[in-house]
Amino acid sequence: MFIAAANLGNVHGAFGPDGNMFGFSYSMRRGEIAYLHMIGVYPDHQNEGIAANLIRENQTYWESEGVSTLTLTFDPLEGANANLYLKDEYDHPGWIRGFYPDYYPGEEDAHRFRVEYPFDSSRPERLREQYTDPEATLLAISDEGTVASGRSLATYDSSSGRWEVPSDLPGSVAVEFPWNASELSERRQVSDDTGSDVESQWLDAIKDVFGRLVSGTEDARDGDRRYTVVDMDPYEGSAPYDGENWGAANRYVLVEQT
Repeated sequence: MFIAAANLGNVHGAFGPDGNMFGFSYSMRRGEIAYLHMIGVYPDHQNEGIAANLIRENQTYWESEGVSTLTLTFDPLEGANANLYLKDEYDHPGWIRGFYPDYYPGEEDAHRFRVEYPFDSSRPERLREQYTDPEATLLAISDEGTVASGRSLATYDSSSGRWEVPSDLPGSVAVEFPWNASELSERRQVSDDTGSDVESQWLDAIKDVFGRLVSGTEDARDGDRRYTVVDMDPYEGSAPYDGENWGAANRYVLVEQT
């Protein structure tokens, strides 16, 4: 808390009836932007809406302080976090405005999305309502949890070892992904297309796809169309591993920037 105070920061806590703290968040301001650096809830109190309430409290506090945007980063393959940060019911819904591959120096495959909650715009909410049914699927998931190349617009180029994005994408696309890619990897499932374990396949696929399409990356090429991730929703009828098959636990919805 001393560090927060020294850096124009703010700490919110969630407390039980006995006064014990079971959740907290730490954020700090830089100019017109507030950065939510950390949010945590004790395991015994997770899935009770505490983390979402902490995000609401941060939005209320920083808006009252004259900040224009609250922002944070998270792992694109963490379905629970994606579901938390892109909820519809926040006063200021968020959207993903940046993708950063290998975000932490010296830590390979630590990819991160940047979520923004703008306080002076309703555009994220409008886009979310407008594009509830994406026109195509850029990355699809198979029953085994691998990238389903036959249903995906993105294709794997074995000569370059990269996933290639077609140039004639529609204005809205979906990216399916497993709820827990690391669990797939632990089961030692291997993709027939790439020969790599499933977690590595998804890490490579999202790095190549989001690195080409989402703003804020160094992988963008001249002429690339730019997209914003406006939503994450559960895929109807799907579920995490049921002992035999994997469904697409979640999908991101990407909309072209205009």
